[in-house]
Amino acid sequence: MVLVGHRSLQAALDLAWGHQQAREQALGMVLAEGERWATWLAQPQCLVAEVPALQEGRATIAQLVTQDTAPDPDGGPGGRRIKQHGAPDRRISMEDADMRHGRKSRANTFNGFQEPVVLDLDSHVTREVVVRPAHEPEPAAVALLVETLEQPPGLLQLDSDLGSMASPPMAHGAEEGVYSIARPWPQGGTLFTTDDCTLDFAHGPVTCPGGQTVPMLPGPNAQLPASACEGCPQRAQCTTARRGQGSSRHIREDEWLQHKLRARIKTQRGRATLRKRTAVEHALSHHLAHQGRRAR
Repeated sequence: MVLVGHRSLQAALDLAWGHQQAREQALGMVLAEGERWATWLAQPQCLVAEVPALQEGRATIAQLVTQDTAPDPDGGPGGRRIKQHGAPDRRISMEDADMRHGRKSRANTFNGFQEPVVLDLDSHVTREVVVRPAHEPEPAAVALLVETLEQPPGLLQLDSDLGSMASPPMAHGAEEGVYSIARPWPQGGTLFTTDDCTLDFAHGPVTCPGGQTVPMLPGPNAQLPASACEGCPQRAQCTTARRGQGSSRHIREDEWLQHKLRARIKTQRGRATLRKRTAVEHALSHHLAHQGRRAR
């Protein structure tokens, strides 16, 4: 049976998919076909000039088998079974080796690529566009845009999205005096948040609503002692930790910047400035309308 040359693998297999063993049977056929192609590609091809293309084909077959299947301890078809969880760097296209699964949130996923842009909000001119695989963290793309952002005459104000805020150049620009506007990371829930604490960025301590002070170390959690939390009248509003454990507060690496952003959006001017960023969404829609979702 030859499975190549068909637009649909399911149609090429032509199995009764309602049958209980159809999936295992299909896996065995696909693995056998892949093994036949790998064996054929491994033979000396004297009449084929583009040997690197054959090597790429062998590598693609090996990559797909490795990422999507695992050895079957029960001796399934071909001695392998389909993996329950996808590989973090899973290839999703035979034609394009760079396409990946991406995720905007826990529930919102997409496939292919992401397209970070640098837009001048005054002139609405797109100054830079980069295309990166969908699974790459958003802050990684910011490093590719830094050269454009640092060109003369420099920046006075930088509006960025939530995903880019974790990139070190964002915090570095704010330290250099760039007026940063972005929606801060949300702090939901009914319990006390970091906003309810007193943060002393100059000297380091963080003070909880109950008056307990502990050192503030950006990155790890600020852990309050259990002895201070046991008799605190505000414990129920502060933590759900069981008795014998103190509450903790997560201090981000860029907590000082998040603190400024949360203060700005509480003002009328800050909210008005943040609304100007909708021009970026309009620019992305404009690009999408002209080049489509499959364009590189």
